[in-house]
Amino acid sequence: MKGKKRIILVVVVLLVLAAAGAAAFFLLPKKEQEIEPEKVEINFPLTYQLNDIEVPALQPVQQEPEEAEDAEKKEEKAKDEPAKEEKKQAEQNGEGEEAEAAEEEDASKPTCEQESIHVTYAYHNFPDLLESITQYVSTMTGGKGYFAVDEEMQKKKATAAEGAEGTYSLARTGQKEGTVICIKIDWDQADCNVEVSYMPGEIKEPAKDKPENYYEMTKAISVLEVKEFIWSLPPLVLGLEGDSMADYQIYTTGVDVVVDGKPCIRLNIFMKDKDSGTNVLVGEYCLSRTGESLYKIQKDTNRVQKVELPKGASI
Repeated sequence: MKGKKRIILVVVVLLVLAAAGAAAFFLLPKKEQEIEPEKVEINFPLTYQLNDIEVPALQPVQQEPEEAEDAEKKEEKAKDEPAKEEKKQAEQNGEGEEAEAAEEEDASKPTCEQESIHVTYAYHNFPDLLESITQYVSTMTGGKGYFAVDEEMQKKKATAAEGAEGTYSLARTGQKEGTVICIKIDWDQADCNVEVSYMPGEIKEPAKDKPENYYEMTKAISVLEVKEFIWSLPPLVLGLEGDSMADYQIYTTGVDVVVDGKPCIRLNIFMKDKDSGTNVLVGEYCLSRTGESLYKIQKDTNRVQKVELPKGASI
């Protein structure tokens, strides 16, 4: 059955402080000042409903799993009681079986056979929003079958929610082949919208470099070409002393490393110590196999810093 159904539900979270109570705190005797203001309990939806599909909902980070479970049981019980009462009344009227049959034959009732379903929940003044989103992502990707995905529905590493505003997407395969359940969270300060969708699609694996492409890059330049290129550079470019690289020895490690997604040859540069006569390591570098990028490895942090090559310098 084709068609789209969009339901927008708004959940407003307000933290209420009674002005009169606040004033009384300063005016009443000491004994009465110790009385704490009444706490306002806010009920967040435990699930997002897509017809007959239930998706666990975003919860405040303060809510412990046990509390959420108890609240869920209470909600289920509240749902069951009216249904049981209705069924009991129908049986008394001799309409139980007929009513069930009529319900099964009701073709107008929405089901997950629809082409797509979208439901949006809007939250305002959500407490500890970034922490709550991070905890939610961890829960959903830690055993609920969901993956962090990008705009192309391609899997990516699940990370913490950061920034005053942003977007996070989660997805899992649907009940039917060729469908997905997607959760998109957009936030701005303490407000956020959660769009839950059931729609055609598939979750893609992360893109990987083709073996033949990597092979071509590893054969792009030879070790001799690498050494000749480094020897042609002024030592100052590499952060070294002297006027010529002829005073230095260059060795390759024989093991490629990946920097910025590029296969690189790792280089160790030594200089002979005049007093001891031994070679001393003065710098570690990575040169991309294409010869376009050179990086210096920082000793203290083991991180890389791109080296600005002189204009026109190339292999």
